[in-house]
Amino acid sequence: MQEMASFEQFFTGSWQESAQALQKLVNFDFVNHSNKERIADIKLLASNLLSYPEAVLDDIWQEENQEFLLLLDTNLVNKALSLTPNEDTEKVVQQLHEHLQLLCAATGGLPGLAIYTPQELSNIFSQKMVDYDKHSFLYTCLQISLGLDHEEYIDVIMPFMTLEVVLARRDFNTEDTLMYAVLIKALWFNFLLLSDDDRYELLKNYFYKAIVIGAPVQKILQNYLDVNSYNQYIYLKKYIDLIKALKKNTENILVFQDNKTSTKPLLSMINDYVVSVGEVKILDGLAQKDFLSSFYGSIKGWGKYVKWLTEVFYIFFHIERANLLEKPAFNEKNKISQSEEDLLDLLYIILMGNDWSKLISYYKQANPLLPLQVVLRYCSKDFILDDEDVLDKFLDLTQALKDADIIDKDIIEFHESDGKFHWNEELIY
Repeated sequence: MQEMASFEQFFTGSWQESAQALQKLVNFDFVNHSNKERIADIKLLASNLLSYPEAVLDDIWQEENQEFLLLLDTNLVNKALSLTPNEDTEKVVQQLHEHLQLLCAATGGLPGLAIYTPQELSNIFSQKMVDYDKHSFLYTCLQISLGLDHEEYIDVIMPFMTLEVVLARRDFNTEDTLMYAVLIKALWFNFLLLSDDDRYELLKNYFYKAIVIGAPVQKILQNYLDVNSYNQYIYLKKYIDLIKALKKNTENILVFQDNKTSTKPLLSMINDYVVSVGEVKILDGLAQKDFLSSFYGSIKGWGKYVKWLTEVFYIFFHIERANLLEKPAFNEKNKISQSEEDLLDLLYIILMGNDWSKLISYYKQANPLLPLQVVLRYCSKDFILDDEDVLDKFLDLTQALKDADIIDKDIIEFHESDGKFHWNEELIY
């Protein structure tokens, strides 16, 4: 099996190379091995992996399962293909057989396995159930990603995946990576059905990793933005929730500079890019690739790292600008009034909180269509004043509006009675 490495290093190869190795197994004549039944099973497993049994539903599933093929241990395959009569072939062939079984269980090529109940899965995570079948575990996770009793299972998986010891893990082997990946897949393929808190945790801790394993993150998020977005406010609220979570992301990524490997916070990479290219070129794909290439250079598999982070940039910056979805469903259902459009724009300016000039210009005009108190009323529902970043945002906004002679009162006030900040009701109602 492969040696210990970081999670993403297992996905830097090409799934076509894995497919070629599997095809060699299907065609190879293991004349040096007497266990014909096991050899036949190896060939069947390799053939099943090539056919993506669960992946035939649509292109998204096929692409996602192709990325799982990158976990094929091609070194083990090559070792099995090069055995000589003088070598002990049994151990190598047995290892290969077990490895292929695990991959098939995770991708649907080993059907008919037992499915663990939510309680049994909980016992596995808590180590109360030590002697469990790994194939059934992987197959259960696959079925969860396909919609099996999502509520009960997610309530078990999410607490485990957000444990500090799980989040802090840095070194993986092939088997660990496979199990970790199927859990991430199970969560992301149920994104639409998660609670707000669970979606927050997923974006905070498993945004980059989901892209690495080939999950269609962009499509999943676009679907989330589109479904049940009956009006602009609901639609914008979803963007606000997404960007809040992404701006709290805790993931670290591998970088390669000066012939050294190190880690860098994902958010730091995003912020460094913004500083490097400036606001005007943020969405420039070529600028993104040029910037990211400097962190990976000639390292083997550098193209995959750049591809993953380009996808991160695309999703992050389009969510930040509330335009990840080109045509939201409510655009087709409702005639959008100018006041609704203004509300969307003004709330988004406040959400971003880095340039008050447009908001000031809006309220400097003779007869602004949307009263400031209406905008602030929406803010009072969306922003929690216990958050230090939110406090800073509205203190800064207050000063900007006072300097522009738009208001003469504070938007938020400190109450000594409870030692907390509160919205100024005179400006809201």
